[in-house]
Amino acid sequence: MSKQDSFDDGDLPPPYIESGPSVSEPRQSVTTIFSSHLNNLPLRIQSVQAVRNSARDERDSEILTLLVPYIEDMLSSIAAMDPPPRLVEMTMVPEEAVGEGWFFSDEDQSRTVVRVREDRKLVGDQKKPVKQSEPPKTRAFDEWGRWEDDNQESTTDDVLWWSDHDMAVRLAKYISPERVDRQVVKAHVEQAKKASRWGLFKKSEPSTPPVPVVKANEEEPVTMTVKAEEVTFRRENEMGIWEGKTGWGLVVRVKLRQ
Repeated sequence: MSKQDSFDDGDLPPPYIESGPSVSEPRQSVTTIFSSHLNNLPLRIQSVQAVRNSARDERDSEILTLLVPYIEDMLSSIAAMDPPPRLVEMTMVPEEAVGEGWFFSDEDQSRTVVRVREDRKLVGDQKKPVKQSEPPKTRAFDEWGRWEDDNQESTTDDVLWWSDHDMAVRLAKYISPERVDRQVVKAHVEQAKKASRWGLFKKSEPSTPPVPVVKANEEEPVTMTVKAEEVTFRRENEMGIWEGKTGWGLVVRVKLRQ
């Protein structure tokens, strides 16, 4: 007896079409999932952005605590100069990006470079984790006859504001002092004096402040500006060839009117 004769008609498996799942239900469930994601997406974006902005502001505050003492020392040194200079410039760069071996070509008596050092112990978890020691691997000479080092450039360029233009602009804006318009302040003071003088006699009449006239040629005796500018440093390598590195520096300029 063959194998086909051993099965009755009732023992045969049902057709595949009859046991197949319904097609309409999965489509409805998938549509419901996508709708839920789309409805929650704006709230999730706001939440992630808020956390990111909070971490960014905290990081900027930590860096500002490193920059303020250098600016205070700069202003104190200007007061002690005899005769006082017309212009003093200071360029602040991260020390890890451009150490003492790198030279700033534009540095002179009135334009100095300050290398800002960050204490890794105080930063804590926000710094990148220390990489584990890797097994020794075969190194080869590069096109300049030096040993190749994969981590040399990446570890020194990605530090503080050196390669982060947005951070450099934010820090410069935080440090920049607000300009005080002396003509506007003087006009408000004079108006306040007049209002107090005539207030006993004309309390019911509203007073309109006069429009201050600003002199075009009048300047502040001392002005200070802070900008994020690209700066280039150079150094001589082991082969006697000069190489350069460009990044963002915080340039502080103090101008004295004489």
